[in-house]
Amino acid sequence: GAIALAIAKERPRAAVIATDASAAALEVARRNATLNRIPNVEYREGDWLVPLAGETFDLIASNPPYIADADPHLGEGDLRFEPPTALSSGMDGFDALRTIISAAPLLLRSGGWLLLEHGWEQAAAVRALLAGAGFVDIESARDLEVRERASSGIPTLKVGYNRVHGYFIEISKGQADKAPTHYTRRQTLTGAERYITEELKSFEDKVLSARERALS
Repeated sequence: GAIALAIAKERPRAAVIATDASAAALEVARRNATLNRIPNVEYREGDWLVPLAGETFDLIASNPPYIADADPHLGEGDLRFEPPTALSSGMDGFDALRTIISAAPLLLRSGGWLLLEHGWEQAAAVRALLAGAGFVDIESARDLEVRERASSGIPTLKVGYNRVHGYFIEISKGQADKAPTHYTRRQTLTGAERYITEELKSFEDKVLSARERALS
Protein backbone atom coordinates (compact mmCIF):
# COMPACT_ATOMS: atom_id res chain seq x y z
CA GLY A 1 0.00 0.00 0.00
CA ALA A 2 3.00 2.34 0.09
CA ILE A 3 2.47 3.66 -3.45
CA ALA A 4 -1.26 4.17 -2.97
CA LEU A 5 -0.74 6.01 0.32
CA ALA A 6 2.04 8.18 -1.10
CA ILE A 7 -0.12 9.24 -4.06
CA ALA A 8 -3.12 9.86 -1.82
CA LYS A 9 -1.04 11.94 0.58
CA GLU A 10 0.39 14.10 -2.21
CA ARG A 11 -2.99 14.40 -3.98
CA PRO A 12 -5.64 14.59 -1.23
CA ARG A 13 -8.41 15.32 -3.76
CA ALA A 14 -7.67 12.14 -5.73
CA ALA A 15 -9.75 9.00 -5.22
CA VAL A 16 -7.19 6.21 -4.81
CA ILE A 17 -7.81 2.45 -4.80
CA ALA A 18 -5.17 0.11 -3.36
CA THR A 19 -5.27 -3.55 -4.44
CA ASP A 20 -3.33 -6.48 -3.05
CA ALA A 21 -3.73 -10.25 -3.05
CA SER A 22 -2.85 -10.24 0.67
CA ALA A 23 -5.54 -9.25 3.17
CA ALA A 24 -2.79 -8.81 5.78
CA ALA A 25 -0.92 -6.34 3.57
CA LEU A 26 -4.10 -4.32 3.05
CA GLU A 27 -4.70 -4.22 6.78
CA VAL A 28 -1.18 -2.81 7.31
CA ALA A 29 -1.95 -0.17 4.68
CA ARG A 30 -5.19 0.75 6.45
CA ARG A 31 -3.35 1.19 9.76
CA ASN A 32 -0.68 3.32 8.11
CA ALA A 33 -3.35 5.46 6.45
CA THR A 34 -5.00 6.04 9.82
CA LEU A 35 -1.69 6.93 11.49
CA ASN A 36 -0.85 9.37 8.71
CA ARG A 37 -4.38 10.78 8.35
CA ILE A 38 -4.88 9.69 4.73
CA PRO A 39 -8.64 9.25 4.24
CA ASN A 40 -8.90 9.11 0.42
CA VAL A 41 -7.94 5.46 -0.16
CA GLU A 42 -10.20 2.46 -0.77
CA TYR A 43 -8.79 -1.05 -0.23
CA ARG A 44 -9.65 -4.11 -2.35
CA GLU A 45 -8.33 -7.63 -2.07
CA GLY A 46 -7.54 -9.50 -5.28
CA ASP A 47 -5.03 -10.40 -7.96
CA TRP A 48 -3.49 -7.32 -9.59
CA LEU A 49 -6.17 -5.49 -11.61
CA VAL A 50 -8.97 -8.02 -11.15
CA PRO A 51 -10.66 -6.04 -8.29
CA LEU A 52 -10.92 -3.06 -10.66
CA ALA A 53 -12.82 -4.84 -13.47
CA GLY A 54 -15.62 -2.77 -14.98
CA GLU A 55 -14.18 0.59 -13.91
CA THR A 56 -11.85 3.10 -15.58
CA PHE A 57 -9.04 5.23 -14.20
CA ASP A 58 -6.74 8.11 -15.06
CA LEU A 59 -3.67 6.35 -13.66
CA ILE A 60 -2.62 2.82 -12.77
CA ALA A 61 0.68 2.60 -10.87
CA SER A 62 2.26 -0.64 -9.70
CA ASN A 63 5.46 -2.00 -8.19
CA PRO A 64 4.98 -5.71 -8.97
CA PRO A 65 7.50 -8.48 -8.29
CA TYR A 66 10.00 -8.72 -11.14
CA ILE A 67 12.75 -11.14 -10.03
CA ALA A 68 13.08 -14.53 -11.74
CA ASP A 69 12.04 -17.46 -9.53
CA ALA A 70 15.50 -19.05 -9.66
CA ASP A 71 17.50 -15.85 -9.05
CA PRO A 72 20.14 -16.67 -6.40
CA HIS A 73 19.76 -13.23 -4.79
CA LEU A 74 16.44 -14.37 -3.32
CA GLY A 75 18.38 -16.46 -0.83
CA GLU A 76 20.69 -13.67 0.27
CA GLY A 77 20.52 -10.84 2.80
CA ASP A 78 17.19 -9.34 3.78
CA LEU A 79 15.47 -10.93 0.76
CA ARG A 80 15.48 -14.25 2.63
CA PHE A 81 12.80 -12.89 4.98
CA GLU A 82 10.46 -11.44 2.34
CA PRO A 83 7.41 -13.39 1.08
CA PRO A 84 8.42 -15.01 -2.25
CA THR A 85 5.31 -13.70 -4.02
CA ALA A 86 6.36 -10.14 -3.17
CA LEU A 87 9.66 -10.53 -5.03
CA SER A 88 9.63 -13.17 -7.76
CA SER A 89 7.32 -13.60 -10.74
CA GLY A 90 7.84 -16.60 -12.98
CA MET A 91 10.82 -18.08 -14.76
CA ASP A 92 11.91 -14.77 -16.27
CA GLY A 93 10.47 -12.41 -13.65
CA PHE A 94 7.94 -10.90 -16.08
CA ASP A 95 4.72 -12.77 -15.26
CA ALA A 96 3.16 -9.97 -13.21
CA LEU A 97 4.38 -7.27 -15.58
CA ARG A 98 2.84 -9.07 -18.56
CA THR A 99 -0.47 -9.53 -16.72
CA ILE A 100 -0.72 -5.86 -15.75
CA ILE A 101 0.32 -4.52 -19.16
CA SER A 102 -2.19 -6.78 -20.93
CA ALA A 103 -5.14 -5.86 -18.69
CA ALA A 104 -4.45 -2.15 -18.11
CA PRO A 105 -5.95 -0.89 -21.43
CA LEU A 106 -9.32 -2.23 -20.28
CA LEU A 107 -9.22 0.01 -17.24
CA LEU A 108 -7.60 3.25 -18.43
CA ARG A 109 -9.61 6.21 -19.64
CA SER A 110 -8.65 8.00 -22.86
CA GLY A 111 -5.24 9.52 -22.17
CA GLY A 112 -4.85 7.42 -19.01
CA TRP A 113 -1.38 6.45 -17.90
CA LEU A 114 0.20 3.15 -16.81
CA LEU A 115 3.31 3.43 -14.63
CA LEU A 116 5.34 0.36 -13.63
CA GLU A 117 8.40 -0.27 -11.51
CA HIS A 118 10.78 -2.95 -12.79
CA GLY A 119 14.33 -4.23 -12.48
CA TRP A 120 17.23 -2.06 -13.64
CA GLU A 121 18.00 -4.44 -16.53
CA GLN A 122 14.39 -4.85 -17.65
CA ALA A 123 13.52 -1.43 -19.07
CA ALA A 124 14.01 -2.30 -22.74
CA ALA A 125 11.92 -5.47 -22.39
CA VAL A 126 9.14 -3.61 -20.54
CA ARG A 127 9.08 -0.92 -23.23
CA ALA A 128 8.73 -3.67 -25.82
CA LEU A 129 5.82 -5.22 -23.89
CA LEU A 130 4.12 -1.83 -23.67
CA ALA A 131 4.56 -1.23 -27.40
CA GLY A 132 3.27 -4.71 -28.20
CA ALA A 133 0.15 -4.01 -26.14
CA GLY A 134 -0.56 -0.83 -28.12
CA PHE A 135 0.86 1.77 -25.74
CA VAL A 136 2.39 5.01 -27.02
CA ASP A 137 4.39 7.85 -25.45
CA ILE A 138 6.46 5.13 -23.80
CA GLU A 139 9.19 6.36 -21.47
CA SER A 140 11.54 4.97 -18.83
CA ALA A 141 12.59 6.97 -15.78
CA ARG A 142 15.91 6.68 -13.97
CA ASP A 143 16.43 6.42 -10.22
CA LEU A 144 19.01 8.29 -8.13
CA GLU A 145 21.67 5.84 -9.32
CA VAL A 146 20.78 6.75 -12.92
CA ARG A 147 19.32 3.30 -13.63
CA GLU A 148 16.11 2.83 -15.59
CA ARG A 149 13.73 1.56 -12.91
CA ALA A 150 10.23 2.59 -14.04
CA SER A 151 8.44 2.75 -17.38
CA SER A 152 5.16 4.27 -18.50
CA GLY A 153 2.85 4.56 -21.48
CA ILE A 154 -0.62 5.50 -22.73
CA PRO A 155 -2.77 2.79 -24.40
CA THR A 156 -4.19 3.32 -27.90
CA LEU A 157 -5.70 -0.07 -28.76
CA LYS A 158 -9.46 -0.42 -28.37
CA VAL A 159 -9.97 -3.03 -25.68
CA GLY A 160 -13.47 -3.98 -24.58
CA TYR A 161 -15.87 -6.61 -23.30
CA ASN A 162 -19.18 -8.12 -24.33
CA ARG A 163 -21.17 -10.91 -22.70
CA VAL A 164 -21.04 -13.22 -25.71
CA HIS A 165 -17.35 -13.12 -26.61
CA GLY A 166 -15.79 -11.74 -23.42
CA TYR A 167 -12.79 -9.42 -23.44
CA PHE A 168 -11.23 -8.47 -26.76
CA ILE A 169 -8.67 -6.29 -28.52
CA GLU A 170 -10.16 -4.67 -31.62
CA ILE A 171 -8.11 -3.90 -34.73
CA SER A 172 -9.49 -2.45 -37.96
CA LYS A 173 -9.58 -4.66 -41.05
CA GLY A 174 -6.95 -2.49 -42.67
CA GLN A 175 -4.52 -3.07 -39.79
CA ALA A 176 -5.41 -6.69 -39.02
CA ASP A 177 -2.46 -8.02 -41.01
CA LYS A 178 -0.20 -6.25 -38.53
CA ALA A 179 -1.67 -8.03 -35.49
CA PRO A 180 1.08 -9.70 -33.41
CA THR A 181 1.41 -13.44 -33.82
CA HIS A 182 0.40 -14.07 -30.20
CA TYR A 183 -3.04 -12.49 -30.83
CA THR A 184 -5.77 -15.13 -31.28
CA ARG A 185 -8.82 -14.13 -33.36
CA ARG A 186 -11.96 -14.16 -31.24
CA GLN A 187 -14.58 -12.41 -33.44
CA THR A 188 -14.84 -11.01 -36.98
CA LEU A 189 -16.87 -7.85 -37.62
CA THR A 190 -17.64 -6.02 -40.85
CA GLY A 191 -14.83 -3.52 -40.42
CA ALA A 192 -12.67 -5.02 -37.69
CA GLU A 193 -11.19 -8.12 -36.13
CA ARG A 194 -11.29 -8.83 -32.42
CA TYR A 195 -8.52 -10.77 -30.71
CA ILE A 196 -7.61 -12.27 -27.37
CA THR A 197 -4.20 -12.89 -25.84
CA GLU A 198 -3.16 -15.48 -23.28
CA GLU A 199 -2.69 -12.79 -20.63
CA LEU A 200 -6.05 -11.15 -21.39
CA LYS A 201 -7.79 -14.55 -21.25
CA SER A 202 -6.19 -15.20 -17.86
CA PHE A 203 -7.48 -11.82 -16.66
CA GLU A 204 -10.96 -12.67 -17.99
CA ASP A 205 -10.98 -16.03 -16.18
CA LYS A 206 -10.01 -14.38 -12.90
CA VAL A 207 -12.68 -11.69 -13.25
CA LEU A 208 -15.41 -14.23 -13.97
CA SER A 209 -14.25 -16.43 -11.10
CA ALA A 210 -14.30 -13.45 -8.72
CA ARG A 211 -17.84 -12.57 -9.83
CA GLU A 212 -19.01 -16.15 -9.28
CA ARG A 213 -17.56 -16.15 -5.76
CA ALA A 214 -19.25 -12.83 -5.02
CA LEU A 215 -22.63 -14.24 -6.10
CA SER A 216 -22.32 -17.51 -4.18
